[in-house]
Amino acid sequence: MKLGKQILLAGIVVTLAASCNKNSYQAGYNPYRDGNPSSISPGSTTPDGGTVTAADILRNTDVGDDFYRTEEEMWEEHEDNLRRVERKYRRIARLKRKPQYSNPEYYGHRRKPKIRPVGKRRFCKECGIVH
Repeated sequence: MKLGKQILLAGIVVTLAASCNKNSYQAGYNPYRDGNPSSISPGSTTPDGGTVTAADILRNTDVGDDFYRTEEEMWEEHEDNLRRVERKYRRIARLKRKPQYSNPEYYGHRRKPKIRPVGKRRFCKECGIVH
């Protein structure tokens, strides 16, 4: 008899809990209205309580400088980029003329490796050659 009363009580509690949750949605509960932004309700409002539209955002952003450039300004920027890249590659070529890159005796070394007598030679971890 006790077990039957406990089961009946648990069923009533579960039913009441489910009905409370159901009523909150039926009573006009909207999860998008609670400050959670979504595509339906972005959640942004103006100080007077109105919503902010995409047109308002675009109107207030400063796009003028980049969007309304003349063709000359764009070509100048392109030429500046080309000069910068050319300078970079000239610098790399100048560094490649150093003996550690151009002389085969340096093979992987910053300084020229010491050539030891045949009996005292060691394996070089840097280039994988015995010298």
